[in-house]
Amino acid sequence: MVPSKTSHKKACIHDKTYQLRLLPYSDLLNTELSIEYHSQQEPSPMKKYYTNSLPKFALNFLVLILRIFGLFPFRFNESKKRFNMSISLFIYSIVALVAYVYFIGLYYWTTLWSVLSQPTRYNVVLLFVSLVAAYCGVLVNKLTILVFASEFQRLLNDFYRLWISLHIGCDGNRDRKLLNRFLFKMIVIDQGWVHFYNALYTAFNFSVEAIVANLIIAVAYLGGHYFRMINLKIVRLHQKWNTLERGQTYSKLNSEGKRHLCEKISIELSRLMIGHEKVNRTILKFMQLHDASMVLIQLKNFVVIIMGVFIACVTTVNDIRRNRTPSFGIYGYLAVLSVFHFIQFYYLMASASLFTKRGDKTGQIVDFMIAREHDDELDVKIHAFSMELLHRDNKIYSFGLFPIDFSLLYVSLGSMANYLIVSIQLQIQEFE
Repeated sequence: MVPSKTSHKKACIHDKTYQLRLLPYSDLLNTELSIEYHSQQEPSPMKKYYTNSLPKFALNFLVLILRIFGLFPFRFNESKKRFNMSISLFIYSIVALVAYVYFIGLYYWTTLWSVLSQPTRYNVVLLFVSLVAAYCGVLVNKLTILVFASEFQRLLNDFYRLWISLHIGCDGNRDRKLLNRFLFKMIVIDQGWVHFYNALYTAFNFSVEAIVANLIIAVAYLGGHYFRMINLKIVRLHQKWNTLERGQTYSKLNSEGKRHLCEKISIELSRLMIGHEKVNRTILKFMQLHDASMVLIQLKNFVVIIMGVFIACVTTVNDIRRNRTPSFGIYGYLAVLSVFHFIQFYYLMASASLFTKRGDKTGQIVDFMIAREHDDELDVKIHAFSMELLHRDNKIYSFGLFPIDFSLLYVSLGSMANYLIVSIQLQIQEFE
């Protein structure tokens, strides 16, 4: 259903991530002129830092960590401007995989055996599921990178080409909000938490789990950034059309001039349609290759959070029953354990939700354009784009079973509460 013109004059679509508003048509011209005026000003040193240095630092830092743990067997060829497979890094990834299978597997087996061989306050089932999910999650991710190395190489080159094409004609804005959010996750959360956790857990395995999640989060954020570039280009294209109408420039053109102008706008809109489809297809293909890793990461986070709260509750109840002072050291350990895995869980949901939100936002912007009267051929193109977006699903799924978004987080929290109530009751009865 197409809204009336009156409702559109009052309508205002607002999204803080764009830092731009789709204003009523009387204000669009001023917005466009303001954008052009500010884009001509000399950028500040801080903006230059965000535009050039900080994104490069974030990318190099992420790639360095991925290579250390054998998760990035690729090198970028500066002359050909493409990613190629590195034989030395591929061999290193195989060696890292074999080392992980043996040493971390041995560590997990020893831990599980020591727990099973003597009475313990731990819930054995939760502990077993947690260790298996952690071990298999990293193992599956490493195997996925090696087995589908050629597919990942193609996807990396697609990411690079999309980056170049979508940033042509932009003012160099690199989406500071997402960049700050990802750097905070990668440096403050992961690297900061590891110093608290190092004395109580294996730092290597801890870091590998974090970097596997970071890889998925980074790609989801990258897809959200690409959608933002497309949305801004559509908004500015619309604003330029409105500027021509407001200045009566379009009405003064002859039929040939109008046809030529509408043809140029139609070509640009077609390019953005193709770009939106490529972003959707590339990101979802990448996530599809990591379906097993995402399921295991979510399972591990789910179980560890339950286990942390479970042990804290059971330990407190039994210490009080035996007239002993509760151990605050155990609470501190469990707090670090549970909070870290909840943050990992939250970032996965938030990044996937942002990708979906920005992809769906394109449809709202295009629907806003439909209410205007354009050239017949251009109207057909806009309606076709709108219908295409209507049937395009921008949600990220795990094996097509459930979407990765905040709804999964809410359902998981409810399930955690149910499992905790049952587990705590059963465990307390064992001590009676």
